[in-house]
Amino acid sequence: MQAFLRRPIVWAILAMVRRPLCPSGGPSFRDLSPCVRRAAGAGAARCQGITLTYITGHAYNYIRNVPFAGSRESISPMFQQQYGLETRLMAGLYGTGAISLVLLTLHVPSVKDDTARRALTYTYAAVFMVAAMAIVGVFRYKYPGYPFGLFFT
Repeated sequence: MQAFLRRPIVWAILAMVRRPLCPSGGPSFRDLSPCVRRAAGAGAARCQGITLTYITGHAYNYIRNVPFAGSRESISPMFQQQYGLETRLMAGLYGTGAISLVLLTLHVPSVKDDTARRALTYTYAAVFMVAAMAIVGVFRYKYPGYPFGLFFT
């Protein structure tokens, strides 16, 4: 089966071409730019979700047609095999660590109260450390000879 490739659509050029052709003028790229700026956060969240999903092995699952979960476990103990549920668990762990770092760098400095800022710093740092320990724990579960650990793993 041959795959057909096509170039992506350049929306700015399409909007500039459409403007003289429409009797009302039609929307231009300049008219649409506030909508694009407002949707930047949602687009960034979608990109982050897609990136986390593919980093954790979605393409591997799709190509190999792996089962969603094992009979009694959600993480495969072998290093050349993984389950679909494992992909989602790892994406959740990576996402939790990423969100805690973003909140630690963006939200904590804007808090005015010193006590609340300190509490948030400890909370977000603890969430990041738990996510990192869980990631290393899964890695050590799959690779028993891995010599390094993080705190309790």
